[in-house]
Amino acid sequence: MQVTELAVGLTDGKDELVRLYDWLAQRKITVREINLKRKEGNSVKIVLFIAMPRHFDKVDFLRLQEDIPGVQSVEI
Repeated sequence: MQVTELAVGLTDGKDELVRLYDWLAQRKITVREINLKRKEGNSVKIVLFIAMPRHFDKVDFLRLQEDIPGVQSVEI
């Protein structure tokens, strides 16, 4: 089975979509920009949601997590 699409979405702390990545084409589709810098004790929580094939292994997962800065947690 060949994977033809792998979408990665980033949400802010309010579960609103911030960015969508076309992982296989290695391009970013910006949905909404947010400031990732901490502001007076408040920080923006970024959660990574991944739609992936079953054969997506741990090495792929770790590489994906490293390639997207600001990710604090991952939900699969």
